Amino acid sequence: MAKKKSPLTLIIHAPGTEEGKSELARKTAEIHADAVLQTIRAFRGSSRQKEALLDAVIEATLLQTADS
Repeated sequence: MAKKKSPLTLIIHAPGTEEGKSELARKTAEIHADAVLQTIRAFRGSSRQKEALLDAVIEATLLQTADS
C-alpha cells in the first residue's frame, strides 16, 4: 500500500515596501521568462518554428503590456 503524502503548506509574506514589491515583480518575471525559454528549447520543432514561437510570445507580452 502506498504511503499517503502530506499536503504542502506554503506561507508567503508579501513585501511591504515599494522596493520589495519591485524586486518581487522583477524576480517573478525572470522566473517566468526562464520557464518560457526552457519550454521552447524542449519543443521538438525546427529552429524556425522555435523562433516563430518565441516571436509570438514576445508579441503577446508586448500587446498585454500595452493594454495594461
